[in-house]
Amino acid sequence: MQLFHKIRDSFTEAFKHLAEGFSRAMWSLRKLRQSFVRIHLTHSLAFCLAVIVGIRERREIYTMIWCREPLTPFQGLILSATVLTFGAAAWEFLGNKLTTSAQEIRFQQGTDELLKELRDLWGVVQNKRTLGHQAVEEKWESFTDNFLDIAANIFSVRHFGWNSKAHSGLMVKDPDNQSLILKKFSTGAGYKPGLKIPIPYDNNYEESGPAALAFKEKTLVYVPKVYVPKKEREHPKNAWPFCREWKTSRRKQQPEREEFYERPAAHLDEGFYYKAGNPQPCWKPSAEQEQEKFRTVLCIPIPSLGVLNFSTKRRDPFIDRDFFMAECLAAFLAQANAFTRGRR
Repeated sequence: MQLFHKIRDSFTEAFKHLAEGFSRAMWSLRKLRQSFVRIHLTHSLAFCLAVIVGIRERREIYTMIWCREPLTPFQGLILSATVLTFGAAAWEFLGNKLTTSAQEIRFQQGTDELLKELRDLWGVVQNKRTLGHQAVEEKWESFTDNFLDIAANIFSVRHFGWNSKAHSGLMVKDPDNQSLILKKFSTGAGYKPGLKIPIPYDNNYEESGPAALAFKEKTLVYVPKVYVPKKEREHPKNAWPFCREWKTSRRKQQPEREEFYERPAAHLDEGFYYKAGNPQPCWKPSAEQEQEKFRTVLCIPIPSLGVLNFSTKRRDPFIDRDFFMAECLAAFLAQANAFTRGRR
């Protein structure tokens, strides 16, 4: 009987690992599909539509092109629209992209504002002897407040009057303890001020959180589904670490992990993608459920400072493009901290 129970337990454990592996693989495939849909779906549909119209109306199009009689305005409109749709879709795939999303525009506007804020911060730091230590402190506080609001606005979504607000927060390393402390967050965020996340000494993150995993492993961490029923709030969620993989034959000569702002500019045109690692169960629930009114969390480490967090109520919305934007924003904060570190 004991042998039967051992065999049953072994089969159960094996099936559990197999199911977890299948679930991870399906989630990775779903993220690839999600990336394709957000980047290429409209161009693919336009290309297919142009091809279908060309096949179905090939005789009419042939007559329009080779007929010696002048085209009617309506015929000219149909022919021009078909040719231009086909050409535009092909150009989106093979040439320089013509479309720009609203998020990309917000990102460009946000980085422009952050560059001005960074310039003002550097001016105050350079004139510390004249302005005093307190002026540097105040400018740093002002920069981080404005930075978090700008960063949150970049990841917020607006569609036909419907708004989905994203929020951002900055957790810094406690110099006296092995933990991260939530110091600041964007306007309107329901985070708990002063929230502490322990950083484990080992690799057990079940009593910690994704921010601790990101800081300790120095890698981007994504939690796609935070919201669970109230009775399961204490259960740890799966946090997915992501690392950047460069599409280059010289990839093996590069360090395995490299910060964005340390990457040589000469390699930026070689392209990259984000590769998901093995998920880690980790989560430290807040004291009140009202402080966890979000469904997705993204954590980006800043080794010299702490962790930059993003959260939103949307379910699993972030893809490679969002990861890259978040790392760029974290680089701004790292640079600002480098300006003021040791001078505050």
